Amino acid sequence: MNKRYYPVIFHPEEVGYSVSVPDIDGCFSQGDDMNEAVAMVQDAMGLMLEDCGTLPTPSAPSVI
Repeated sequence: MNKRYYPVIFHPEEVGYSVSVPDIDGCFSQGDDMNEAVAMVQDAMGLMLEDCGTLPTPSAPSVI
């Protein structure tokens, strides 16, 4: 199995972080702290990619 690494963007909020995944349309999440935000976005990405017929191509982090 090939691994793909998708860059994510963490947005600090008043409490916690919101997270977006630019390469996966509609993939957003949030968490009360960085550890929770990472875990939640990993779950969201897994669910979004589970239903994809073709996986999106990851962008280079320097492009985002």
